[in-house]
Amino acid sequence: MNPPPFEGKRGGRLTTDDYLFIDVNHFKREGLLTDAGWFSWQWVRRGKLVDAINVTVKENGIIIDGQSIYIEWSSCPLGGIRPWFHCSSCNKRCCKLYKANTSFACKTCLNLVFKVWHLRPKKRALRRADKIFRKVSFDFSRKGDKPKWQRWPTFERLEAEGEKALNVISGEEEKLLDKLRKLNPLKQAGRTC
Repeated sequence: MNPPPFEGKRGGRLTTDDYLFIDVNHFKREGLLTDAGWFSWQWVRRGKLVDAINVTVKENGIIIDGQSIYIEWSSCPLGGIRPWFHCSSCNKRCCKLYKANTSFACKTCLNLVFKVWHLRPKKRALRRADKIFRKVSFDFSRKGDKPKWQRWPTFERLEAEGEKALNVISGEEEKLLDKLRKLNPLKQAGRTC
């Protein structure tokens, strides 16, 4: 299936950000799946309308432009029910379906990856470390002190993951410094003499 004309990855696999998608949990939160009827859905990027669809709600699914998408409801362990789309291509259940030309399919069927897969190891490690430090509410003035609400095993696990990410970052920086040293050996030799 062809990527949408407005974006796309030129080298490597396409990402989920390159496609428009529908999310069954968002539809449920908005209350769009409760009563039989129809609604219209629009995608807007940078203030411009990219695409719009009309969705007809049936008792066991939805219909978008003639394509029928089955919705399965499963019970949650602590009560309540959760909706799932069934991909028309592979019949697996998923939360998001991506628009490919005129039909909708899951991430696996379209052979998509997440945007983070295209990042270099250093950028991935920085992203991971930032996410961990935000989760821990890490305050550098209170080193080694965990947040009041967090359990010790969780804090220690997150601290170890953060250290691992920082080790990857410093390793990548060392590789970069080695490359710079190899490119410029004469200037370094001139400084030492």
